[in-house]
Amino acid sequence: SRQARALDSADPDPLAGELAARLLDERVTVADEDIRRAVGVYAREYRQTAEPSGALALAAVLSGRVRPAPGPVGVVLSGGNVTADAGGRPALTTGRETPRAPGRWAEAAAQAQAAE
Repeated sequence: SRQARALDSADPDPLAGELAARLLDERVTVADEDIRRAVGVYAREYRQTAEPSGALALAAVLSGRVRPAPGPVGVVLSGGNVTADAGGRPALTTGRETPRAPGRWAEAAAQAQAAE
């Protein structure tokens, strides 16, 4: 995906793959346009900023790739690592480079905090 670049990894975390295989009922893919739509829905309807990778769950539901059972549905919104364009709308770009190495988020957060 060109939108969900945060999920690209040349070296995926084996633990994440193991947990996904054990806990997920299914895996689906969504188109970039579905991801952009989900980011927009979060912004317009909920006044929340989601990075594209963090909007995948909503994109899967809105696109019809996942059909939840009747009743209340919860999806996880994560990531606010986006910048705003001149009109104040979320731009689909990352605001900070993060390491592409599993288990290094704490280190990246510490470096970012030290730089501020």
